[in-house]
Amino acid sequence: PMSGPVSPWHLFAAVTEASEASEASEEGDAAEPRRNAEAPEKLSAGEKATSRMPKLLEFSRWRKVCKACASHGEAEDHFKFFQTLFLQDCILCEESFCSDHAGPFAFPAGALPEGSRTTVCSTCLPQAEHIVEDHKDCVRQTREVRASVFRLRARRVGCHDESKAENAKNCIECDAAATGSCEVCGLKLCTSHISLEPPDAPQARRLRVCSSCRGYAAARVAACEAVRKAKAQSFRAAVAGAVPRLVVATLEEAEDCASCGLVFSKLPGSLRHHCRACGRSLCAVCLCGVANCLVNAARCPHSARLHGSKEERVCAECLPAVLARLEARKLFASVAETASKYADHCLRVETFLQDPEQLPLYEANHVDTVQDKLLRAGGFAVEGAKRAAPLLSLPWALGVRAMDVVWNYGQYGLLGILMREEIMSGIKTLLSLSSTLQDIPPRDLLVGILYLSAEQRKTLRDSPDGFKRLAQEHGKPLPAQLLEALLGMACIGTFAPYHETAFEVQRFALQQNWRLVSERLGDSRKHRPAWALFLQHFQRLAAVSIRGTHVEQSRGGDLFTDFDAELKEIYGAKVHSGVLLAALALERELRPTLKRLAQAGYRIILTGHSLGGAVAAVLLWLLRHGTCGERLEAEVQGIGYAVPSVVDHRTSEALRPCFTSVVNSMDAVPRLSSSTLSRLAEELSTCAEQSKEDLDEDLAHYVERLSNVWAPRVRDGTPAPHVPAPLATPHAEDEHRELWRSHSEDEVDLYIPGSVVWIYRVRGHLEASLVPCTLPPLRRLLLDKRMFDDHSAKAIHQALLAVRSVAAGPSWQKFSEAGEKCPCCGSRYEWMNTARSGKMRCHAMTNCRLCGLVVCVACASSRRALQQGIEGRICDRCAWRGDASELQQLFGLHPAS
Repeated sequence: PMSGPVSPWHLFAAVTEASEASEASEEGDAAEPRRNAEAPEKLSAGEKATSRMPKLLEFSRWRKVCKACASHGEAEDHFKFFQTLFLQDCILCEESFCSDHAGPFAFPAGALPEGSRTTVCSTCLPQAEHIVEDHKDCVRQTREVRASVFRLRARRVGCHDESKAENAKNCIECDAAATGSCEVCGLKLCTSHISLEPPDAPQARRLRVCSSCRGYAAARVAACEAVRKAKAQSFRAAVAGAVPRLVVATLEEAEDCASCGLVFSKLPGSLRHHCRACGRSLCAVCLCGVANCLVNAARCPHSARLHGSKEERVCAECLPAVLARLEARKLFASVAETASKYADHCLRVETFLQDPEQLPLYEANHVDTVQDKLLRAGGFAVEGAKRAAPLLSLPWALGVRAMDVVWNYGQYGLLGILMREEIMSGIKTLLSLSSTLQDIPPRDLLVGILYLSAEQRKTLRDSPDGFKRLAQEHGKPLPAQLLEALLGMACIGTFAPYHETAFEVQRFALQQNWRLVSERLGDSRKHRPAWALFLQHFQRLAAVSIRGTHVEQSRGGDLFTDFDAELKEIYGAKVHSGVLLAALALERELRPTLKRLAQAGYRIILTGHSLGGAVAAVLLWLLRHGTCGERLEAEVQGIGYAVPSVVDHRTSEALRPCFTSVVNSMDAVPRLSSSTLSRLAEELSTCAEQSKEDLDEDLAHYVERLSNVWAPRVRDGTPAPHVPAPLATPHAEDEHRELWRSHSEDEVDLYIPGSVVWIYRVRGHLEASLVPCTLPPLRRLLLDKRMFDDHSAKAIHQALLAVRSVAAGPSWQKFSEAGEKCPCCGSRYEWMNTARSGKMRCHAMTNCRLCGLVVCVACASSRRALQQGIEGRICDRCAWRGDASELQQLFGLHPAS
């Protein structure tokens, strides 16, 4: 420790000495030999400090002096002394200054060479600031020149992709910290001097630009929109037909929607979609604009087969043009196909007229499609389920049947448990045709159908000769020649046209000595039914067979023709509108051919089944009156099978000499009209009101059987040994003529066209007569199990065969005279039924076709061919009956030896 004032010199010597001594003590004795060998002349630490003292005393001779304050660093002024140790040279005047008169200056980057001093004295400070300003101006000009180069290039090329951001860190406008760069010229700018332009453009199309590049940004957005619109418009014009050839649109790979500017991403709702007509990139909303399309793209209406068989989506703007082009394409293809078929049709007709042997036959061209395979697979599944049903227990089998009936017939399917399924199918069809029936409350409709069918069944069985007496009173017997003509035309008129291929139709035609010359069976749609032309060369006969309603082959078009049931007038006739439009189409299509056949001496027959027969009748009316006054000068006749009511009464009477309609027994289709449906609705409502007590009784029976876990029904009687056959009674006045009373009808109601051949049942066998179209049984709908079965082509043909082989049937016993018990089993007639009311009892009764007795349905389960192979119900007694008197001869066949 030192006493008294300590000078800087003393402090410096003490520090030096202490440092040397510390180094010597740390080295230790081990380093002594080495120090002696390296520096044998080296002094000790104290001696070294003493030897340096004179040099420090000579500091005043080499030290620098601050030019501003002329300070020499005296020993007494400690602070000045240390300032003189750290003098700095000014970079501008190169003089030394102390820290009071010189200091570092913040030169901008690039203003001085790398590693240069930045000290500036107070005297040179204005000059340094001027240098900085000059440097900033120079850098600004350099940056602006660089930006102008990129800006001019972007304007010239129309693209700024080659522009690069500069390396500056400060904004060129205000020297603030840069937060971004202009996307066009690359200038670094702060938040205040950069903006997204243009502000009204979609977000994806806006650019971050400076004030000088705003015009470019606006021009770029306008140019992009113009280019995209022009490109889309060019492809759209190609679709619309402005150019002769359809050009496949090039799909643009834009990053945003062409309509709303939404930026595409992988998130739902922002995916990229393309319009296949104009090629624009659109979001899902702008492509369709319909919410349902976003939920279910498979049902999107904005799709079309534009470039092939695959459905492709198009935008709402292109959809009208696409639909118009597709419609034009479809029309052109249809015209070309029609022209080709018509040319082939005319060629085949002319070839047959010249030489029938030169006309080639149709060849088989069946193709097993995927749809056919799927339909077969579905049929196998249904058939398997039906075959597996008997393997189930009775409750399960009943449950499966109940589910099937309810599934097919809806809320009215409950009747299927109580009635035959054939009646339920007919009722379902009637409900679809009549709004009057649909207006009846479901409960009243169910009860009315259930008990009205029973009442009508009892009425018909109590009057087994009622139809025959009406036919004899109002009509006349059917001529044998007309019956044979109806049988001769039945195959090509009812059965053959329903086959899918011309090869199959030709097979049936050749079997009946007809030649299929031309056809249009595969092209059937609304107001355009299928037809086939058959010719017989030697007899000079030509037959045009028009196919009836076929949902599958017409793809539902025939149903639209059926349901188009307004009244239209033509040549003084009021006709069903759908049938009239179909007849007009056929008249334009077939008139040249029929005219050519008439010139060749052929007699023409127009025929058809159901809808086809109705079209044939109206077509015959058109040919007789002619188009624009041109009548067909030829012998033309018409035959229709199961023809519906399609003309007014006056037109029906006018067609009687040239058109014949066949109505089979209970067929409901010829009886369908507005008046018959209204009358049926009235009868159902009345019957439902009058059958409340029977309904309560039957419901009580069902509850009773359910309480017994659906106990099986068994016979509880014994058959009588001798049952007399019913006696033939003379025809008395019909007790039930109220059923066939005349009913007031509308003047504009429709009727069956032409002369009507009505096939009716008499005591189990079939007869036929020529009757007027106003006959009461033909103007009333009957709820019978055959109401739609009798409409089929095979049923009509079998009925005609049965009429030809008519034989006198047995005397029938009336239901009202049958008593309470079945003569075959001795049990009550309704022993199998759960519902046992008086009206429901009629559903359990039937007549044996051999003996005429009324038996229960269970005892009449056997069937036997009666007329031309037509089967009929017979009782068990008749099924196993033999001549017991011949048993005595058995003993005489084997004499005793």
